[in-house]
Amino acid sequence: MKKTFFFLFFFISLLIIKKLEAITIITPEDGSYVSSSFFYVVGRVQNPSATHIVVTVNDLKSPLIYIKDPEYISQFKDFFIIDLELEQGENLIGIKAFKDNVQIEEKKIKVNKVGKYEELPKGKKRYFFHSPVKEESCTDCHKIDKESCLECHKGIISRKYVHGPAGSGDCDVCHSFSEVNGYKYSLKEDIENICFECHSDMKKDNFKYLHGPFAVGNCNLCHNVHSSDYPQQLLFSVNELCKTCHTEFKEKGKVHVLPKHPLENRKDPSRPGKDLSCASCHNPHGQEGNLFFPQGKKSRMEICGICHKK
Repeated sequence: MKKTFFFLFFFISLLIIKKLEAITIITPEDGSYVSSSFFYVVGRVQNPSATHIVVTVNDLKSPLIYIKDPEYISQFKDFFIIDLELEQGENLIGIKAFKDNVQIEEKKIKVNKVGKYEELPKGKKRYFFHSPVKEESCTDCHKIDKESCLECHKGIISRKYVHGPAGSGDCDVCHSFSEVNGYKYSLKEDIENICFECHSDMKKDNFKYLHGPFAVGNCNLCHNVHSSDYPQQLLFSVNELCKTCHTEFKEKGKVHVLPKHPLENRKDPSRPGKDLSCASCHNPHGQEGNLFFPQGKKSRMEICGICHKK
């Protein structure tokens, strides 16, 4: 009888603790990884005693957020929606609940931000939010359809150069709105096929020799498909982008072609309005020669002659 009473007491205690739990994090999942820097942490503060929350991301800490403010409650009820920008690598995200100035609970999760050129973290699962089960937490207040994508994903078009379909909100040009393998909004097909639908001049058949990333269809290895701070929606400036693979050119004092020939920080005489860069002499997609010289040039003397007429 005593043993039965003990287990019953223990079970009831767990239920009480669960009921008083102040913080529930709905998204993302602890220990997962993402590829986007812009991210939302969504959860609920269900303990009626909680008056404030504080959000921490690595070493950054928010001010006290007063969640009992009538205006806050009218907008979010007992939810919190935190818009974050993640750092490369592991990010420690913490949500603390307070009753006035006394902390009553804290939840922590770890989320990895993985860059284009980094190995995927071992033992981690890529995180996707848009599954029917997870969307149920939001659909009481939000309509989730094509027209509403940019209400949450506005960060992906916040850069200077915006890709046409993303800027116009035509997300379904590239993304399927049907459920596939338990998730929604995945790409309709391989990214290269999607890109070639509009960029038909970039099809592989147009070139005899193909640059590696382009040859394997990794358009997004060099381009941000939504927006970028660089022309042609490159991930970095042309030369810095090339150096992510051609690391030998990161060496200080490294020369190319001729010892004193400039490689950057100079206007490009062959392309008015553009700066001298790797793309001045090499087509980053492909060309008729194996060194990807532009304008059909095949020899070094021919490529020099584009700028040096005499």
